[in-house]
Amino acid sequence: MNKKVISIEDTNRKEHFLYFKNIGYPYVGLTIHLDITHFSQDLKARGNPFFLSFLYYVVKAANTIPQFRRRIENDGIVEYDYCKASCVILKNDNSFGYCTLDCNKPFSVFLDEGKERIERTKETGNIQEDENVESLFFISCIPWVTYTSITQAVPFPPDSNPRFTWGKYTQQNNQTLIPVSVLAHHALIDGLHISQFFAELENLLSA
Repeated sequence: MNKKVISIEDTNRKEHFLYFKNIGYPYVGLTIHLDITHFSQDLKARGNPFFLSFLYYVVKAANTIPQFRRRIENDGIVEYDYCKASCVILKNDNSFGYCTLDCNKPFSVFLDEGKERIERTKETGNIQEDENVESLFFISCIPWVTYTSITQAVPFPPDSNPRFTWGKYTQQNNQTLIPVSVLAHHALIDGLHISQFFAELENLLSA
C-alpha cells in the first residue's frame, strides 16, 4: 500500500494528537446496534455468505474516511491510500488464525478469493501476518452472541490500527439488528469520525 506523510501542522488536531499519543490507553471506542434488515434480506435472496459480505462493506466504509487510513509512525502521521482487512478466522481445531483480505475488488471477485483464503486459513493459518501490518484494519467477529459492549486486547506500546468487531444479529420489532464495535487511536480519530463511519456503512448496506 502507498502512503504519504501528513504534517501535524496541517491538521486541526495538533494538540489532540500530541496529548493522546502519549496516553497509556489512548483508544476511543463505540458500539451500536446497526439495522441491517434490508441487507440481510438481500443476502438471503442472493445466497451470499454473511461474514464476507458484511466485511466487504465495513472495509469499504472505513476506507472512505481518511482518518481511519492514518497511522502513527515515528511520532508523526502517515496516511495509506487504501487499507486491507486482517481478519480473525476460527480454525478447524478451534484455535484461530489471521487472514488478510483485499476488499478493493469487485464484490464477486472478492467473494471467490475470500472463500478460498478463509478455507486455507482454517487449515494452516497462524497469527503472523505476511502484510505490512501497520496498513491493516483489524477485524473480528463473535457470531455466537449479541452484545452491548466489548473489551479488546491491545498491545503496549499502543498501535494505531482501527479495530472493527461485530456479533450475532437478532430480530427485534421486525428489524434485524447487529452489534458493531469500533476501537481506534484517539490521537487520530474522534467520535465524529466513528459516527461518520457508521453513517457511511448504513448507507452502503441499505443501497
